[in-house]
Amino acid sequence: MDKLLEPILMHYGDKQITQAIEELSELIKELCKNIKGEENKDQIKEEMADCYVMLEQLKLLFSFDSEDIKNIMLKKLHRTIRQVDQEVQARIKKESN
Repeated sequence: MDKLLEPILMHYGDKQITQAIEELSELIKELCKNIKGEENKDQIKEEMADCYVMLEQLKLLFSFDSEDIKNIMLKKLHRTIRQVDQEVQARIKKESN
């Protein structure tokens, strides 16, 4: 995918940071519509794709290593799993009292 992203990034450069913000805000907008009851899964999917493209461009722009990002993601996922386990245990304890 980098071969497809590099010429875009070379052409637009730092302007892609602003574009990433715009794409993320468009996803937020579609998610808000969905929360309010709108059936817009296709629009959400489109906006997610746009965001993934922009995140990949940001990764290149800032010279971030994919493996580093993956490791950070795993660390955060494990932390969230621990939090979920703690919340479930607290709820079980509360319900048993």
